[in-house]
Amino acid sequence: MLVAGTRPECIKLAPVHYELRKRKIKHAFVHSGQHYDRKLTFDIINELKLDIHCTSPVLEENPVMQLARLMRRINKLVDFYKANTIVVQGDTNTTLAGALVARKRNLTLYHVEAGLRSYDWRQPEEHNRRIVDHIADVNFAPTTVNLTSLYDEGIYNGIVTGNTVIDLALRYKDTIEGKLENFGYLTLHRAETVDSQERLSVLLQTLGKLPYNFMWPLHPRTRKRIAQFSLDIPRNISVCEPVSYLQSLMLLKSCKFVSTDSGGLVEEATVFNKPVVILREYTDRPEAISAKQASLVEEFTEARIKVAFGIVNRTIPKASPFGDGHAAERICDKITRRET
Repeated sequence: MLVAGTRPECIKLAPVHYELRKRKIKHAFVHSGQHYDRKLTFDIINELKLDIHCTSPVLEENPVMQLARLMRRINKLVDFYKANTIVVQGDTNTTLAGALVARKRNLTLYHVEAGLRSYDWRQPEEHNRRIVDHIADVNFAPTTVNLTSLYDEGIYNGIVTGNTVIDLALRYKDTIEGKLENFGYLTLHRAETVDSQERLSVLLQTLGKLPYNFMWPLHPRTRKRIAQFSLDIPRNISVCEPVSYLQSLMLLKSCKFVSTDSGGLVEEATVFNKPVVILREYTDRPEAISAKQASLVEEFTEARIKVAFGIVNRTIPKASPFGDGHAAERICDKITRRET
């Protein structure tokens, strides 16, 4: 059973789903209901033609209660599908819930996108992925950096596969229409970024002083915080509704650069050879910085933000450090060998 609960999980498990389907391996792809905004999840499911079991929304915002509800729901789905294996992806509450259900029921547990570390304990994602890495039967690490992180914590069941998001981006790259234009593709959604009035205010004010135009699909969480904090959006930022996966790829293909706090978008940007400004203090994608494809803000000050945007006019290497487009094949090779 493949377990997803958010838009990024649906996207990153899609190549595994396609590969299992291609190999005629019996499996269920389930959605926990953690994300329930239509633009963030259900349009993605239709767009990517996923055979997925969608459940009702989990509206609980308290993270402890949300985790409990997700575990109960996933447990029922295990019974419904008579699953003997659970595959989770990434670092959300759904990921942790699925992993705990698998462990408590003595099911085989695979963790896709294992070994990522930001070393920032303020991030709920950091708690989740560390726990899941330690209880998984097999950890699929996208890069050797991630594998080393697992080794450093005494976890020796990791396999380097590449990241499945690269598989999907390469699948659609040449079919996406997009003409290069002079704008930056902007996204913001992480709690540590948008839930702080001071950080969000400084960031918006600084972006308004830069000599660039931005296209900003506004995440529901961020829209709520902007209204709550009574913040103004600068004139050089054009706001639109959340975009679909293929629309996001179109923006990636058309933009001059990317500025984001999304890890997945950092990875996808390397497929399209776009410079990336990572709008975070820490990053769990250091490979992009080492490859000179991204810069990190590090501090939410006007001076530091402006320095990070210096990458915009640099020449970017063409090879993605996150994989070659065959991650799902390697993952499914391991799953099918173990299961048989």
